[in-house]
Amino acid sequence: MVMLRLPAATEFLIELVATGPEPASLAALWALKIHSHDTKLRQRIAEVIQQRNTPSLRARFEKDFHNP
Repeated sequence: MVMLRLPAATEFLIELVATGPEPASLAALWALKIHSHDTKLRQRIAEVIQQRNTPSLRARFEKDFHNP
């Protein structure tokens, strides 16, 4: 879904990271990894991760988005 880079797909996955159960949020974050080079989107995801304040999500984000 996200590989199509459709805005609606990206928004859905960001919302899932923000509000979904932890396993689904981790999977959505992994799927968003394709956008790790996009500075604006990476910042948006970082804000969601900061608000959610879940150690596993923060660790996944650090791994997948800070080494694009």
